Formats: sequence, C-alpha cells, structure tokens
Amino acid sequence: MNIAVLGCGNMASAVVLNMHKKFKNLKFFTYTPSFTKAHDLAIATNSKALKNLNEFKDIDYWILGCKPQQVKELAKALNGKLKNQKIVSMLAATKIDKLELLFDTKDIIRIMPNTPVKLGFGITLFYSNEYISNDFKNTVLEHNQSGSNTYIMTSENELDQLTVFTGSGPAYVFYLAQTLEKKLLDMGIDSKLSRDMINNLFVGSSELLSSESLDIPRLVDQVTCKGGVTIEAVKVYKDSNLTDITSKAIDAALKRTDQIIQDLK
Repeated sequence: MNIAVLGCGNMASAVVLNMHKKFKNLKFFTYTPSFTKAHDLAIATNSKALKNLNEFKDIDYWILGCKPQQVKELAKALNGKLKNQKIVSMLAATKIDKLELLFDTKDIIRIMPNTPVKLGFGITLFYSNEYISNDFKNTVLEHNQSGSNTYIMTSENELDQLTVFTGSGPAYVFYLAQTLEKKLLDMGIDSKLSRDMINNLFVGSSELLSSESLDIPRLVDQVTCKGGVTIEAVKVYKDSNLTDITSKAIDAALKRTDQIIQDLK
C-alpha cells in the first residue's frame, strides 16, 4: 500500500514512524516544501522523499500533516490532484466540509494523534462520516490502533474539543516535568540524575494510575498524610488554585481552536 505524507512535522512523523514499525507492507512517500523534514522522515522509515507534488503516483491514501494555516496553499499547489482521492487529515480545527471543498473529494477521515504514538503508547481521536467505506475506515483504524488507544468520536465538534486534552496533553505533562526538573537543578542535583528521576516519577505514577481502580483524589490522598511533607506541597497547589489555572489553560486552547475554525471559513 502506498501512502503519501504531506507535511512531516512532529505529529505526522510520530504516526508514520509507528506505522512503519508495525506494517512492513506500507510504502511512504513524503513531502514538505523545504524538503528537509520529508527527507529526514524518509530516511528513518526507508521511504522516498519527493521534491515535487507532481511526482506522486498510485497513492492509496494521503495523510495531511501540515499546519491548518497552510492547507489552502497546499490545496492550491496540488491543483486538483486529490480529486476523488482518499484523505486522512491530521489538521486541528479543520472541518471535513472545508477539506471537501479544497480537495474536491468526500473520502476524508479526520484523526488527531499525540506524539507518544511514536512509541506505541499514544492516543488517537478518530472521526469519519457516512460517506466513508468500511474498507477505508477499517484500514485507517488498523493503522492507527497499532500505536495508540484509538477513540471513535461521534462528531467533529467532539474531536475538536478533546484535541486540547489528548493531542495537546503531552505538552502539559512535559511542562510540569520541566518545572520539577528545574527545581532539582536549582538545588544542585546533577542534570542526568534529575532527568532520570523525573522520567521514572512520571512513568511509575502513570502505571499506578492505570492499574488502580481508585479515583484520582483518593490516589492523591494515598501519598499525603496529615502533618506530613507531601501535604504541604499539595496545599500550595490548592491555594494557588491549580485547578482553576488548568481550566483557564484548556479554555484558551479551545478559544484558539474556534479562531482557527473561523479563519478557515
């Protein structure tokens, strides 16, 4: 099966790297305007990077991995090449009806992965409408389920809303890890030791969260005790209203999603 990858940023690369690892029968053809990232991904997946969009031939489906703001320019450059073609769009906040108009096809599936799919531990949101054949739907599901927990969305609005939790979520986790690592470094702890401890802290905590049937507040309680050390740190988080800060952060991401949707109309 031949798959074209238009846009080879971190998210698209993560998806393609995992697919290459799990499905040896897939042949990828990559493209970016600068060629650099397309070349890097092609080398990593034993694929072929193309410098010209006219070079693409006999493609079974096309992965759109560019930025939403670049999709109109991409459609113009393709000049009708994707008419009646099968498309898998990874573009945030870009509705199927908009893509239908730009590329003149109804065979469009939307997915929203996150970067841990590269290691087989990701999350992918999946949405397809009534125009999609079962064969195409099942093929795309199979390719994505191999590297992630895949959740089928009931609407595009649901996909766009949950993107700011799952697609964006690794950045929130990494940012918290960064703040803890910085504090260790400020205390004079060796950088290698700091990174190793933070890595294992998040891996171990995630495994415990996954294996326990207790709700999350109870897991917090298990680590804290009255008059102890941990509860003092948790009190600061509560007094600083971390819950409200997180809610505001999510709302800001949702607002930006709405802005992109409007800009693309």
